[in-house]
Amino acid sequence: MTKELVTNLFENTVFETTSPLSGHIKIVESSGIRRLIVQGYTQSKSLDKNGLTQGYWDGFRKIELLETVPKKALILGLGAGTIPVIWKEVFPDLKIDIVEIDPTIAEIAKKYFEVPKDLNIYISDGAKFVSETSNVYDLVVVDVYTGGKFDKDCETEEFLQNLAKITAAQGVAIFNRIYSLNEKNDQNLFVNKLRKCFKSVTLRKPQHKTPSFNVIISATK
Repeated sequence: MTKELVTNLFENTVFETTSPLSGHIKIVESSGIRRLIVQGYTQSKSLDKNGLTQGYWDGFRKIELLETVPKKALILGLGAGTIPVIWKEVFPDLKIDIVEIDPTIAEIAKKYFEVPKDLNIYISDGAKFVSETSNVYDLVVVDVYTGGKFDKDCETEEFLQNLAKITAAQGVAIFNRIYSLNEKNDQNLFVNKLRKCFKSVTLRKPQHKTPSFNVIISATK
């Protein structure tokens, strides 16, 4: 999820609507690439002919901290399905559960993007799902932005403790977070809370930083 700073004059609007949960939603397309934009932020992109997004999502093609081939994954936040699309290419047999709070987003993803047909999509609150599930996952992704706002329920110590319980012993929990000067202190506090629940925490920052940029945080037990 990245901030939409400039309107691209060469993009066509494919679909536009408003959701009670997500607010203003728009799908735009340019050169065959579609983007899902919520409240002015790009939440997801389709892949180009090389299977890339030219964005932070490409980092999900390689999970350095994973020691074995994953069998089961959980993704909190569907968007347009960029991450599951990438993972099904890398790990064809991977079983993926998706939790998406907004049914409008889920329907848009299915209709306008190439979401894998074999995903298990649950329309539910992410923190609630994590607290109630008995499943254990090799890969867990927490990408729970609505526009530029991260779900506060998914950064509490209680949530992180519950997340650690459902992450396999050799598994990895991955967070997408936006970093900016205004949010730096909040993000550092979040990382400190994460370190109380996971043994190892690694941050991957882009080489060329803008005033607001995505950081991928990986945590292992």
